[in-house]
Formats: sequence, structure tokens, C-alpha cells
Amino acid sequence: MTYGKARPAREWASETVFRPLAGRLLPALVRRRVNPLAVVLTHTALGLLAGGLLRRGHRLTPALLLQGKSVLDNLDGPLGAAANPAAEPDSEHRLPLGA
Repeated sequence: MTYGKARPAREWASETVFRPLAGRLLPALVRRRVNPLAVVLTHTALGLLAGGLLRRGHRLTPALLLQGKSVLDNLDGPLGAAANPAAEPDSEHRLPLGA
């Protein structure tokens, strides 16, 4: 399943694990009107927490946190599209070339 975004290579883990899991979470988050920015901040925090735990010598917990981060990373775009279907795809947060 593709989401309309051109990809330079086949992303096996995303296609078979992360995007399907994100797709299962999407309806519940849309119903609850979760802001896509909250998802971005959450997966950023998970990545930072995983990095801190790795630095302290942990191995399993950071690995699991990074898997959760990947699911949320695959969720923010579709959530934004579902929350604002009139918006142009991939137009948010783009700056003009001269900016």
C-alpha cells in the first residue's frame, strides 16, 4: 500500500509492519481529533528517550521505543491528511526556496 509519496527504494519494514499498524491507529486518533503535531512531538520524545537510554547502556527498552517511534512517524502524515482533507498533499511546513 502506498500513500502517494515517491520513495527512492522499497521500505520493507514500513510497508509490512509500521504503516499497517499506523493505519489501525488512525481511525481512533481521527475520532479523538488528535493534533498531528502532538504525534510528531511524541515520536520525537520517544526517539530522544531511546537515545538517552542507549547512552546509559540499556538495549531492549530503546529498541522497543524506536519501534513505537517508527509507528508514530508513519502515522503523522495520514493523520494530518485525514484531519484536513482540503489541504494540498505534502504542502505543510514547506518554505519558499528563497526563505
